[in-house]
Amino acid sequence: MSNNKWCLFFMPIWPPGHTIPMVEAAKRLLQCNSTSSSSLSITFLLMQTPTADSMSSITESYLRSVDSLNLPINFQQLPVVKPPAQFDDPEEFITIYVQLHMPHVKDAIATSGSRVAALVLDPFATSLIDLGNELNIPCYIFQMYGVKCMASNISLRLC
Repeated sequence: MSNNKWCLFFMPIWPPGHTIPMVEAAKRLLQCNSTSSSSLSITFLLMQTPTADSMSSITESYLRSVDSLNLPINFQQLPVVKPPAQFDDPEEFITIYVQLHMPHVKDAIATSGSRVAALVLDPFATSLIDLGNELNIPCYIFQMYGVKCMASNISLRLC
């Protein structure tokens, strides 16, 4: 059954410094869309931390507080995947770990019942751009750092 509501899917990685800024941005986006509040919902697809059975208490507490606001923001925990055993560096570990979630992300989007507006990705989840291309969904990267840092990176040509 299809829903007329547009849905943005956000895909942060597990640390609070990645999840919380994305949720705050989603809250502000909904405030900007308040004149047509029933036309947009946001779903966060949450990965389990690779080193523990649950997300950090900081993140859990924060998500519970946001959930109590009754905003059209949903938090969907993705199924647990086994972390990669072999990798060369932390960046490769994260990339592989995110890729292992790809079938679950695809399933969550396909079974949502909403019209998918876009997939908003953490900078460490860019391997999911291929999934967006496969599903014909536009993908955007959400940067967690401030404008000064971005300007420095651009002027130093680090990006």
